[in-house]
Amino acid sequence: MVSITDQVLYPQRNDLQKRNKGVNEFMSLRASIPFLPFADDDIVIKLTGRYFLIDQNFIDLIKNTFENYDAYVLYGKHFVSTDHVFTGCFALKWKYFKQLINDLDFESSETNLIPIEKSVADFVHEQRLRVCPVENLHVAARIFFSGEGVTPTYEF
Repeated sequence: MVSITDQVLYPQRNDLQKRNKGVNEFMSLRASIPFLPFADDDIVIKLTGRYFLIDQNFIDLIKNTFENYDAYVLYGKHFVSTDHVFTGCFALKWKYFKQLINDLDFESSETNLIPIEKSVADFVHEQRLRVCPVENLHVAARIFFSGEGVTPTYEF
């Protein structure tokens, strides 16, 4: 059975001193794990809060193929390196999602400015997950990097 929730958690883990935005986001995810009642084989979609699904295409893809895959990821689009995963939206079986989040070395990622996108790609590869490479997530995102100017909208 497929279900979607509108529940939002605010784990209060954002550290403005961190330079690695992905570390901040994934620290919040780690703090949220105990409050998320998924079964290990459930496919969980991670969608950054300020991004939105344009339509239900990604959800439908998962609903129609979830028995065949452990991970649904988009590699290297826009500013993301071709061998890295776009972490604004991806999906993993819950057991792998928990393992990924709990295994991440936030201190090393912050100190060495290791992109979370690389860490997720490495995890998917090292765990030999059954991956459904997605070419279009049907996600829109206004991404602010740093500095001044217009914040462009990207479609992934």
